[in-house]
Formats: sequence, structure tokens, C-alpha cells
Amino acid sequence: MRILFVSFINDSWGGSEVLWSDAAEVALARGHQVAISAIAHPTVAPRIAFLQKAGAFVDFRLGYVDARWHFRKRIAMKAWYLLRNRIRGPFAPVLRWKPDLIVFTGGCYAIVENYDLVKFSQEKNIPLVLNNQVNIEYTRPLSFDSYTVLRRVYDDVALAIFVSERNLKVVERHLAQNLRKAIVLRNPVNLTSSTIVPWPDSEHGFRMAIVANVLVNHKGHDLLLEVFGQEKWRTRPITLHIYGRGKDEEYIHDLIEFYGLKSRVFLEGVAQNIREVWAKNHLMVLPSLNEGMPLAVVEAMLCGRPVVATDVGGNTEWIAHGVEGFIAPGANTPALDETLELAWQRRGEWEEMGLKAHNRASIQHDEDAGQTFLENIVSAAKARNQVNFC
Repeated sequence: MRILFVSFINDSWGGSEVLWSDAAEVALARGHQVAISAIAHPTVAPRIAFLQKAGAFVDFRLGYVDARWHFRKRIAMKAWYLLRNRIRGPFAPVLRWKPDLIVFTGGCYAIVENYDLVKFSQEKNIPLVLNNQVNIEYTRPLSFDSYTVLRRVYDDVALAIFVSERNLKVVERHLAQNLRKAIVLRNPVNLTSSTIVPWPDSEHGFRMAIVANVLVNHKGHDLLLEVFGQEKWRTRPITLHIYGRGKDEEYIHDLIEFYGLKSRVFLEGVAQNIREVWAKNHLMVLPSLNEGMPLAVVEAMLCGRPVVATDVGGNTEWIAHGVEGFIAPGANTPALDETLELAWQRRGEWEEMGLKAHNRASIQHDEDAGQTFLENIVSAAKARNQVNFC
């Protein structure tokens, strides 16, 4: 089978890319042909380079815009991309490759911005799979036109994959539509081992960490820094360690200075080894405004660390409040403050809660997520066209 993987991410890499790229690797090993369409970025992700070397056809399409560019440059580049894409078509090279199956990865509604894929799949009767990695819960980010289009798209796709039950239910609410061809699949994790990492010494204080490959606004760093800037936290033996890089890094630097936290909050850069992160830190905190199911949460749990997270995405599908960690009922500073205060008062239980987190994550996570993903999309394609592919 000729499988085309299309990524919508603007960064060079992120947690949303792990599932499809693992599936692509399995597909190549099983003799399928693989093509990849990704937005051109100044840095080619090592994972894409690996797949290209393994035999995948890779096309980098125009579209990258850096939020740190001057606004005139951003406008100019967007205009240039729009013109080029209208003339050439953003997916022309990979569509000429004549795929048997198209797999689109992005947010739950991102396919609207890539409608050329939908039209092509319909015109050529090629099965389309949506690999949905994140959704917005607190607002409904749809115009009437998008709403109308998306209802038709979700009704027509071969399969819609979600990484959490919550994301699926939110889409059904936003579209007022039962998704008949939807399933929930787990994302893989980036760990060399899923055994518990020994509990760090806390004699000189506790360390909590927020881990995200890319520092982006929806992860809620600003909410956490506002809470941590309160006077009560200044007298407690705990520090915050932020892992990741991205366009919001300067803003986070400014917030650390604004709240007077330079001696208590530390930017650690990208986490190269997750197990080394949890060899140093006691508690995972992720105050996201929206999510799919963050890999960082599952990885922390597998390493034996309790998690404080907001009630978004699939967090409550992995964490029971007060058992494997704590759930803030809302993505706002009062809710996060109250939840962190509860966590602090129960800090003597963190190690035991980390053991429970490890046990639950060990049961729920899929060690062969890429294979599971591939088998589901191939089955969906066969069912759609009722033909056998080699």
C-alpha cells in the first residue's frame, strides 16, 4: 500500500508527530511505500530524516511562519505562500505520487485549512484518515462555514483517530454529530525503559517540573508562574524546572523576572533524556488550557512521578484526583492554586502516589502504538474500498 502521511505542525517536531512517524517506520519495515508531507522548517527533524533514509519520499511544503518575525515579514511570507500554493498546490508532489491512503495529522479541525486533501481524496476515491492530536474545549473555534464543512468531512472519512475520549466527545459536541467512524488510540512514549526511576532525595527541598518539547502558550506556563509567584510559595523548599524551547521562551523569561522568581524557577532547555529529568524531579505539573493526551504526563507516570494537571484533554483518563496525582478543575489560576496547595499539603504521599501512577500508566499505555495505528488505518482503508492491498 502507498501511504501518505501529512503533518500540519508548524514546528520542526512535537508530541503530535510521534504516533504517525512510528506507524510510518513500521509500514516501511512491512513493505509498504511511504510518503511524507511536512511544512518546511529551518531545522529538519531527525525523525523525518531517519524515515527519509529508510526509504520514505519526503516533500517539504511552504508555510512556515515564525511568530518572532517582524509582523511585516510574517504578512509578506503568508502572502507569498498563499500565491505559490494557489499556483502550484501545496500537496502537488505527494499527490502525484498517487497514494492509496492519506493520513492527516493535526488539531481536530485543521483539515479545514487543508481542504485540497479532502477534495483530492473524494475525487480519486482515496480513503482519508484524520489523526487528531489536540482540541480546544473552552471555546468553540468554528465559523458556520467550517462547522458545515467539518460535519461532511467527519461523515465521509475512512477513520477519525483521537488520542483521548475527551477530545472525541468535544468534537461531537462542537459538531452536534455522532462520529460513527471514530476510535481512541494511545500515543507512544519516548522512554528507553518504562521501569520506575528511583525517588530523588528531598533533604534540601522538592523539585517540580513542567515538561513540554515546545514552549507554547496553551501549556499554561504563565498560569503556573503566577501561582508560584505568591508569597506562600517563596517560603517553601520547592523549585520549579521548565523543560522545553520555543517561541514563548522570551515571554516566560519576562514572567520569571516580573514575579521575582529568578532564584526559584529555572529554564532547563529541551529534555534530551526523560528518565534523567525524573531522576532529579519529584512532581510533574502541566496546567494546560487544552490538550489531546500529553506524552509528558504518561512518561512522568511511567517513571513513577505523580502529576498535577488541569481537567482538559485525556488527563482524567489517566489520573484519578488524589490517587495518581491531582486534577485542577479548571485552567485558571484560582483552581490551579487550590490544587497545588492540596498537592503540597500531601507531599509526604508523593512517592507512594508515583508508584500508583506507574502502575496505572503501565496498564494503559500501548507499547506498540505505531503498529496498532498502522493496523487500524490499513483496515479502515480496506473496508472503505473493499479491495486487498499488498
